[in-house]
Amino acid sequence: MPADVFVNAGFTGSRPNVALHDVVRPIGLFPSHFRACKYPIVGHRVALEKAAGKYMVGYTDLHGSLDCVADWRGSERLCLDLMDEPDRVHQMLAIANRNFLPLYDHFDELLKANGQPSVTWMAIPTWGKMHIPCCDFTSMISTKGFSEFYQPSLEIEIENMTHNIFHLDGKGMFRHLDRILSYPQINAIQWVQGVGDDLPIAQWLPVIRKIQAAGKGVIADLQLDELDQFIGAMKPDGLYLCIPAEEQDQPAILKRLEKW
Repeated sequence: MPADVFVNAGFTGSRPNVALHDVVRPIGLFPSHFRACKYPIVGHRVALEKAAGKYMVGYTDLHGSLDCVADWRGSERLCLDLMDEPDRVHQMLAIANRNFLPLYDHFDELLKANGQPSVTWMAIPTWGKMHIPCCDFTSMISTKGFSEFYQPSLEIEIENMTHNIFHLDGKGMFRHLDRILSYPQINAIQWVQGVGDDLPIAQWLPVIRKIQAAGKGVIADLQLDELDQFIGAMKPDGLYLCIPAEEQDQPAILKRLEKW
């Protein structure tokens, strides 16, 4: 992976092998480095041409901050970097932060030029700027590390958006929840409960209530057989439930929700 091709644009399966000394040097994004996002850009243009008012087209899943650096270095090596070479990590973060907003704005302008709202994989649109801030890597670091290595990036991202839904991926993120909830720019939390022992959702109702008490909306996945218990235990304020169900079952589900 060449040192000047560094943008995490939602790709998976990459092999992180970027050395600290390769990345930590002044790098510009426009125009040559846009080749790192060639395929998402081409894909968006094709989708927008075919959409023609038929459906929404979302911008690609962009990750900046520590998640981007973890893609460059690998999560295990980045954990060691935070202890051994924190100054170099800050330099890499500066590159990720500097390039995130120009990339976001490029896709946002592309959507708006085609009469599309701002929408992502979460399928919640706005005519402003929708963003899903997240940093799954922070599940492996302390609150002190979160404050030093992630919060500055988070603030850069959310300050430039009109709507922010934080993707809270699992119980490993609990220790950071108070800091995340403290930002008025964050409108809602997507709670991702995990699988296995992290099911059912009933064990996480106190977390959802805490988010509601902070004045934030909550997006949560719910199994159909959990719905009645959930309705009985929770207030509906600010809740956005994602319930997998067959089309023929959906009218009955809506009737149950109307009585909430």
